[in-house]
Amino acid sequence: MEGESFDRGFQHGYLLAQELDKALTTIKFTSEWDTGNTFDLFENVAINLYDHWLDNDELGGEVKTELEGIVAGALKAGVEISYPEILAWNANIELLDNWWSQDRNTQPGEFMRGHHCNSFIATGDKITADGGIVLAHNTWDTYINSNSANIVMDIHPDRGNSILMQSAPGFLHSGTDFFLTGIGIIGAETSIAGFSGYEEKKAPEFYRVRKAMQYAQSLDEWMEIMQVNNNGEYANSWLIGDIRTGEIARLELGLKYVGITRKQEGYFWGCNVVEDPRTRNQECDNVGYSNLLQSGGVGCVGSNFWLSIAGKLTLNLPWQ
Repeated sequence: MEGESFDRGFQHGYLLAQELDKALTTIKFTSEWDTGNTFDLFENVAINLYDHWLDNDELGGEVKTELEGIVAGALKAGVEISYPEILAWNANIELLDNWWSQDRNTQPGEFMRGHHCNSFIATGDKITADGGIVLAHNTWDTYINSNSANIVMDIHPDRGNSILMQSAPGFLHSGTDFFLTGIGIIGAETSIAGFSGYEEKKAPEFYRVRKAMQYAQSLDEWMEIMQVNNNGEYANSWLIGDIRTGEIARLELGLKYVGITRKQEGYFWGCNVVEDPRTRNQECDNVGYSNLLQSGGVGCVGSNFWLSIAGKLTLNLPWQ
């Protein structure tokens, strides 16, 4: 997709109309299955909580206009969708895992499965074949949810950076979070298990990460954008790098606490357990950091195993 916000949204919605229709059918089913509430509830909440962030921001409503373009493109292709649906779809992780959990004081059934994603980022002459950055990530999700995340988006906006990312139809962000921007910032994340902080009146994650990908010109700016009006939703350990300089960073973004570590030589791992002891002990519950029977503990073992290999062998991957 390319061009001004409405135009690129229209291209998106028109080209992916059938896939978007399937994705919305799926999320409407799984949302009701996991919560007992129809998707109408989440559409109304999305409008109340997030629409004003998109409508009155410093970007002149660009994000909202792109969403409206997606709706118009899908309608032109014969698929009936609405703006509240596409907004709630973009925020579905937040709405189910954070807002609904806080509002009902319980977790949706499917979200109780735990966290299992793994990732690492490595850089430097002692670690990678040419001293550049290698980033790897695997996503663990249910088959029905991950079925939609089969899109590679190549976005060339009229302002800011181009974005190449794995994503799902209708998304402004990646969702599974694996991206490379035209300025040379590469990134992925693993969610933080057991995290409970959330402030519903602040800006949603999908909005902040899209701004960071499109407009950040450095690692510092990328991490700063993610922290401004952070609502704690979809709390992640972000592994990011700048392919121009070879520098990598880990942003452990909680709500009260933020951990940032940077390297020019070495690696960072992500396995759903945050390393920063403030976030892990004061913003997370029942993490199971050393418990192999829990997803966080198993994830750490998996990540550390892979990273021990990365630390001893030269990585020479075709996509690095």
